[in-house]
Amino acid sequence: MNSGTAGPGILPAAAAFLGGVAALLFQTLMFRQAGIAFGVSQWAGALTLAGFMAGLGIGNLLAATRGTRIRRLLRAYILVECGVAVGGIMLILLFPGLANVIGSWLSPLRDAPLALNLARFGIALGLFALPVVAMGAALPLWVRYCEHRHHSFGQTLGNLYGWNTLGGVAGACLGEAFLIALGGIPGTALFAALCNMGAIGCAVLLGRSAVVSGAGDPAAQAGEWRWSWATARILIAAAISGAILLGLEVTWFRFLQLFVLDTHLHFALMLAVVLAGIALGGLAGGWWLRDVVPDPERGALVAIFAGLATIACFLVFSPGEGGEVSHWHVDWPSILRLCVVLMFLPAFLSGLLFTWLGALLYEECPQSAAATGWLTFANTLGAALGALAAGFLLLPEKGMQITLLGLAILYGFVPLLLWRPRAAGGSPAFLFAGVIALAVSALGFPRDHVAGFLLQATEKFRAEDGSATARVHEGRLQTIQYLRKDFFSKPLYYRLVTNGYSMSATTRDSRRYMKFFAWWPAVVHGEVRDALLISYGIGMTGQALVRLPGLEKLDVVDVSADILETSGLVFAGADNPLNDPRVRVHVEDGRFFLHQPPRGYDLITGEPPPPRASGVVNLYTREYFGLVRGALNPGGVVTYWLPVDQMRVDSARAVLAAFCAVFEDCALWAGSNYNWMMTGSRGRAGPVAHENSRRLWRNRTIHGELLATGFERPEALPATFIADAATLREWIAGQPALSDWFPLRLSPDLPRQNDLQAYFQWMDDVETERRFMASDYIDQMWSLDKRQAIRPWFAYQSVLNNQVRPGTLQALQVLEPVLEASPLRVPVLWLLDSDLDRLRIVDQSRSISPEATWHRAASAVVQRDYAAAAELLESIPPGEGSWFRQAAAVYVLCRAERPEAAQAVAAAMVAADGQPSPYRCW
Repeated sequence: MNSGTAGPGILPAAAAFLGGVAALLFQTLMFRQAGIAFGVSQWAGALTLAGFMAGLGIGNLLAATRGTRIRRLLRAYILVECGVAVGGIMLILLFPGLANVIGSWLSPLRDAPLALNLARFGIALGLFALPVVAMGAALPLWVRYCEHRHHSFGQTLGNLYGWNTLGGVAGACLGEAFLIALGGIPGTALFAALCNMGAIGCAVLLGRSAVVSGAGDPAAQAGEWRWSWATARILIAAAISGAILLGLEVTWFRFLQLFVLDTHLHFALMLAVVLAGIALGGLAGGWWLRDVVPDPERGALVAIFAGLATIACFLVFSPGEGGEVSHWHVDWPSILRLCVVLMFLPAFLSGLLFTWLGALLYEECPQSAAATGWLTFANTLGAALGALAAGFLLLPEKGMQITLLGLAILYGFVPLLLWRPRAAGGSPAFLFAGVIALAVSALGFPRDHVAGFLLQATEKFRAEDGSATARVHEGRLQTIQYLRKDFFSKPLYYRLVTNGYSMSATTRDSRRYMKFFAWWPAVVHGEVRDALLISYGIGMTGQALVRLPGLEKLDVVDVSADILETSGLVFAGADNPLNDPRVRVHVEDGRFFLHQPPRGYDLITGEPPPPRASGVVNLYTREYFGLVRGALNPGGVVTYWLPVDQMRVDSARAVLAAFCAVFEDCALWAGSNYNWMMTGSRGRAGPVAHENSRRLWRNRTIHGELLATGFERPEALPATFIADAATLREWIAGQPALSDWFPLRLSPDLPRQNDLQAYFQWMDDVETERRFMASDYIDQMWSLDKRQAIRPWFAYQSVLNNQVRPGTLQALQVLEPVLEASPLRVPVLWLLDSDLDRLRIVDQSRSISPEATWHRAASAVVQRDYAAAAELLESIPPGEGSWFRQAAAVYVLCRAERPEAAQAVAAAMVAADGQPSPYRCW
């Protein structure tokens, strides 16, 4: 029995805490920088994690096998902490240069996945060797030193493990919330190294050295480390518990992403809750072991309670408060509430179990460094295997619910490993009863529990438009849901929702901006023969690219094989751009792909996930845009998504500063509403050939889609102009560019109302027209007479950009000027809450319902045939439809000179809700 009531003390705890802060900060920075070098695809991320965990395991193993022979423990600990600091700083600072070298080395293996991933793992392990191996050795050495001074292994292990993990909590929160934003990657690395120095300072204050001899070290007197079936069972239990917790962590984080946006900050908050639970569990274990014999039965009960807690927390979890379901949680108190409810108690019991297993191991072989080293090695090895198994096997094959319940049941194997027959008396009945209770709880769990959460994750979208779930796919990288909006029993559009986030859709507005990425270069550049599409999404840009006249080759690069595989739901057969023989698909990170592209491109276009999402910032930095420019052919162009409604103004300016630092002719265009497009070129100059536009608008397939998305005439395309490089540089003056060193210049915060108002002002049609006519950049592309022909189209951009919302009084106010001043059709349809997609389905349906009649009437208005429209509207009973549709009907009936019918509709409007018609002709 370990005796003694005194804890390890303030200085040992402080050293462990500061070491934990440094380790977590360095881990965060290494994973960020590794994403630049190896990519952020699932294989790249998993193998980087595996390399990191392997480094920790090697450090654990060295401490286990060599730690007992070290005579000067304090000096060894100081050297280890120095190794973390020096190695960490060197690796972080060298990574940007190494990224290009590594990318060039690995690019020849791009089409050999097995060799590529083995090389990734080997390089990651080699790079992480010094700092990560030192991290793995630090805790076992420090535990041995403090246990030698205080003679209480269980309490010392629990306290130091707990304080070390609490340091990890602080590091996770400080890094993403403050340090990276303030000092960037270098400043944060320096802070981490200072924490290592702080840990060394605490150690020095504790004592200059500690010489361990066989006569003076109680652990050494107890004998050498010996292997036995009992120690093996404890280590297997430690490996299983590590595998369970990391597997649960992967599953929990995937589940929480249904309701919490996947940003680095939100990930840090989720990780902090898990680490806090583990830390407090370790501290509780140390307190419990002050005067208690670490018997296997109590450890077995902790494992059983951990499994039951996992199931219970999953059962009581709710994404809303007070029964109210919130789609997205972006404020940290709400996120913490969700995380604490789901994860804290199982993590706490896991930390308690780890400490108890350590104490049991020490009872078998009282060598503190060896016991701690072997314990952490087994736990780390299990954790690495658990994370890989959950991400690559269990989640994609079995889904979140079965994975979580299966891992909970796995806790039942720990009591079976720990139980041993007593020499006299005692019964294992209560342990087996606990295991049975765990199994019954899992098997009796509500079968469709996760299905309800999947519905809640898409409730907002389904409520907005009445869409229904078409397909659910729990893949390796994300949970994918396709929603389908039907119109007269025909599919009108699809929406792709990943992890609860609406990633893309085939609505007319989405098609407009996504296909614009392909149409703009086809007009400005002319012949696009070789193209690269980074991030496939729902496939609209890919479809537009394969339909371009003259395209010969298209490389599609996306990290998600699941999204690529499910593309067939939206496109059938030959319509699927991925089935085109000119298309070559690469399941890879876009940035890694660009390190050594197979050839130069006439066009590179990209529509990555939201820039605030974890890892995506690497596709918006100055260094990344430099890779894009280097992959272009001379005269080649780039079109790139800038979703300003998802970022603060300073973040948008930082992205533009990065883009314009690389492309001197950078320009900004409005694809649809706040979905802007950045363009640049590698030396492109000269006028736009009129034949380029004619080629597109003559193509029957392309012309139909141009018309459906509001590009009725070639002049409509350049009228999407917002600003050129000269104007943009005035706007971004003084704003540092987004870079790999300073990734949080792209803030994780959502835009505020004043941000959206600023963006809205940038799209003002009067100002954009003025900037268009005054731009030297535009002058190089279109002659004065062509610019004069384009000018009138700016007046309709507010409608085509969806800034004027259908179904509003503003839409009614804009309707008459559009009808009177232009022959345009599509803006009129959109103002009347209709479009060509709906008209096509209505024509096929032959329905005579009020809904179908309204759209036919809108079609008649487009033709300026007010009499035909009035006849159709008169067949709709007064009071039928929304206020907007009734008000529009009054206008049309007045234009058709049918005041009595108009008056009847107006009277029904007043009777229904007391709001009079804005029009009057009687």
